[in-house]
Amino acid sequence: MADLFVYGTLLDPELLRRILGRDIRRLRMRPASAGGVRKMRVKGRAYPTLRPDAGATVDGRLVEGLTAGDMARLGRYEGPEYRLVDLDVRLGDGATRRTRAYATRPGVPVVPM
Repeated sequence: MADLFVYGTLLDPELLRRILGRDIRRLRMRPASAGGVRKMRVKGRAYPTLRPDAGATVDGRLVEGLTAGDMARLGRYEGPEYRLVDLDVRLGDGATRRTRAYATRPGVPVVPM
C-alpha cells in the first residue's frame, strides 16, 4: 500500500473516486501540510504544482492505503509533465511522515497562484 500527499484537484473526493474507479471510503484521508514547498500554478493552465521554497507550507491531505493499481491510474491522470517527489508532511496530530506527492518536472513553467 502507498500513501500520497494531495494538494490540488485530487482533493475533490468525487474526482478521486472517478480516477481510481472504485469506492474510496476504504482510503484514509487526513489533513496534512507539507513544509519547504510552495503551491504554484502551471503557466497557461488552471491546475497547481509544487516548487521548493524553504519558507513556505502547502495544506492538503494525506491519502493512505493506495494500491499499485491506484498509483498507476493516478500517474496516468497526472500525465507526463508530473513526477512523484518525496517530501515530509505534518499531520493534524503533530506527527510527521515521509511520503510522496505529484509535482511537475523541472522546466515546466509556473506562475504564482
